[in-house]
Amino acid sequence: MPTCRCIVLALLLVVTCQRDASAHDALPATRTVEQTLIDAGENRAELERALREIEDAFRPGMTFLITYMPPTDAATLDADFLLTNVRQAYEARARVPWGDRVPDEIFFNDVLPYASVSEPREAWRESLMEQFLEHVTECATPAEAAQRLNRVIFPALGVRYSTKRARADQSPSESIAQGMASCTGLSILLTNGCRATCIPARLAGIPEWPHKGGNHTWVEVWSDGTWYFTGAAEPSDQGLNHAWFNGDAARADVNSRAHSIYATSWQHTGVTMPMVWAADADPVPAVNVTSRYTGQDETTADDTAQCYVRVVHAETGARIATTVHLTYDMMDSAVLADRSRDETFDLNDMATFDVPLGAAATIILPDYPDVLSTTVSIDTPTRTVTITVPREPDDAETVQALQRIASDLRGAFHNELWGTGVRPPFQGAEHVLNTHEDAVRALVWSEYQSAPIHFPFHKDFNADRVRIGHAQ
Repeated sequence: MPTCRCIVLALLLVVTCQRDASAHDALPATRTVEQTLIDAGENRAELERALREIEDAFRPGMTFLITYMPPTDAATLDADFLLTNVRQAYEARARVPWGDRVPDEIFFNDVLPYASVSEPREAWRESLMEQFLEHVTECATPAEAAQRLNRVIFPALGVRYSTKRARADQSPSESIAQGMASCTGLSILLTNGCRATCIPARLAGIPEWPHKGGNHTWVEVWSDGTWYFTGAAEPSDQGLNHAWFNGDAARADVNSRAHSIYATSWQHTGVTMPMVWAADADPVPAVNVTSRYTGQDETTADDTAQCYVRVVHAETGARIATTVHLTYDMMDSAVLADRSRDETFDLNDMATFDVPLGAAATIILPDYPDVLSTTVSIDTPTRTVTITVPREPDDAETVQALQRIASDLRGAFHNELWGTGVRPPFQGAEHVLNTHEDAVRALVWSEYQSAPIHFPFHKDFNADRVRIGHAQ
């Protein structure tokens, strides 16, 4: 016995020493149900009751679920919670058209689990199944069902993206109670909705975007042998595998733990999910799926960079949704257009433009004629530009009036008769000046600075010289 104990201790020491220093939460790839029962301590009787009382047809699923339970769950969850969870999962499997096409290994790993990462444990399956099963039973595949569910679940539950949520890894009830969630909270909710309706699903994410910063979490769904991805609360009209982060994901680095993409697993894999929001939580098994994403964006060549544009309010710092135009010095007269995102979108979701590496890009906000254009050098593979504006976007009528004034100003400052008493009309100027005096003043100054009429005065200005009349 002492010899065996020494061997076990030696093996544990070897495993510990071989762990990556940044991955202190590494898990062994193999596991037995007996090891979980030992971890359960005083709660062992509850797990044994769950294994004993579950129906014979469902026992393989229950055994799998308990075998790979996190230690904290093994020590706290009771038999009734586990029995209800497993029975309801099998019930949903029997009620969807694709249920018998889901292999047991996928059903066990990506439908049965009651949790994804570090969120509080709760019984969500029955409620979500009752609310949303009817929305997917007419779908032919899990992929079709996931796309439909992503469209209906968040409006139905009144949950939206917001950085003001209480915590990143919220449970479904926490997100529903607040009406808001992070990308991780939204992904937990969609994953649970999928699992409640027998759509195999798992969380996926990256600890940090290369060249851009910030982490992100989304959802992968399994359908007839293939894994697909979608942004939670961000269904694309183009279907699955289309999201705002396609280009960013294509830049992931499989050789970097921080810049790799991972998908969660219930079964141990020897790899763990980097959870930047809960580094001290029980480790979560994962699969490194980076290689499936790095080929997504075939349109971005090595000599092409991405320019991201964020527009924020000067006083509140809140992001504003508005039209963004971009031109660069290597292109023809065409103008690239996108829209910036407001606070209902993920922090890393911004107006995005593909620009040649090394180009000088000029960014214009058409809804803010009084805001000077911004020119930046695109000298890195990604460049993020934040533009501060003094107010919310104007209504269409005001924007048009300001644009007319800007056009008239350009005509005036190019007119040789300017300064002789001859003036072109300024359409709508009086009303806009009364309601947007600061905007008009900024517009006049901006147009004057960029007009040729201003150039002859540069010499005098730089020399601190003032002329009176025609004096030399």
